[in-house]
Amino acid sequence: MKENSKKNQIKYFDKINSRLVFIEQKADMNYWDNLWQNKSKNIRYKKRLPKHNPYLNTTKKYLSPGNIILEGGCGLAENSHNFKLAGYNPIALDYAEKTILFLKEHAPQVNPIIGDVTDLDLDDESIHGYWSFGVIEHFYEGYAPISMEAKRVIKKGGYFFVTFPHMSKLRKLKAFFNFYPIWSEEMGKESFYQFALDKKSVIKHCSSLGFVLQETQDLGGFLGLVNEIKFGRRLRKSMNNSNNIIVRIIRKILDTITSTFSSHITLLVFKKISIK
Repeated sequence: MKENSKKNQIKYFDKINSRLVFIEQKADMNYWDNLWQNKSKNIRYKKRLPKHNPYLNTTKKYLSPGNIILEGGCGLAENSHNFKLAGYNPIALDYAEKTILFLKEHAPQVNPIIGDVTDLDLDDESIHGYWSFGVIEHFYEGYAPISMEAKRVIKKGGYFFVTFPHMSKLRKLKAFFNFYPIWSEEMGKESFYQFALDKKSVIKHCSSLGFVLQETQDLGGFLGLVNEIKFGRRLRKSMNNSNNIIVRIIRKILDTITSTFSSHITLLVFKKISIK
């Protein structure tokens, strides 16, 4: 999941498509390479699986060890690393060339490859699962090419796991009461960063391709809350930087109880039933 909450970020409401438009810095190849290069200085690929990881736990419900999992838009491929530790065969794909070179040197176990999620260099029905962590929201022209490629490369009976920032109840409430400035196409897309998408629209689109929804999970309730309230970033920073066990427990509780109201992202799990 790629999250962003910088001070200069501006959110607009796109009434026509019922989504938020985040304006900040264009999320192009150079942006991601620079971001991941900075974060790579502190990354450590652990030898043990993390406890209570929602993505790994979800994967285990649908896929078996030995299955091939593509992570499209992998960044530093921490999730692919976890898949490898759990016995899966990951393929970590990204179009950020410097990032892939870093992975080839420091995390070859994730099988890193340079590629385009809209035009995958993979055979038809060649993978068992496809994880898309916070990728589809960064495409201003839409995510249809990504989902269509996912359908092509996933085996019949395989799974498509996709996460993205979404229109939570809190965001919908703020949009209803006009807390966001209104977006128009005339504003241009030069500084477009991402969307917060309408969950129902994504489900409808994927269903039209022959995917069947298996489950949904709303995640990041605390993050979604502090990103939408005044002084929220300050609260988030203080709680994130605290080593106090009580503060950490409080944040965990807040994250759980606010997930259905203010979740920053949603996770959708689809099963491919059609090969047409």
